[in-house]
Amino acid sequence: MTQRVVLLLILITTAFTGFSQNSEEAFRKSIAVAFKQGNYNTVSNYFNNKIDINIDGNEGVYGKAQAKEILKSFFEKHKPVNSFSTIHNGKSNENLFFSIGKLTCKGGVFRTYLLYQKEGNQFIIKEIRIEPEG
Repeated sequence: MTQRVVLLLILITTAFTGFSQNSEEAFRKSIAVAFKQGNYNTVSNYFNNKIDINIDGNEGVYGKAQAKEILKSFFEKHKPVNSFSTIHNGKSNENLFFSIGKLTCKGGVFRTYLLYQKEGNQFIIKEIRIEPEG
């Protein structure tokens, strides 16, 4: 009987660990698709209430609504050509995650950087940078 309980606990722990990793993967995939499509609504849904931004000359800490407008303006000015690739993902010791990517737009290629953290059951973007590559 004890072996069954131990086995059940191992299976439950493994399932939750896998779910946690999959939810981060789902978050990253959702963001990648949003960047490919220039979908600022999807990206901004994950914004923290205050977010550190460096996009197209707008650098500072902005509220969620203003940050959404800055991202919208970027995508209106630089139309993505359905090309986004993730270069690197990582995690810091403080439980912060980061993702670096490459976004191809009409008229240029941009390096993207996201810093995000899991809060409750969702991931929240704390910092976003979109800078010309090169």
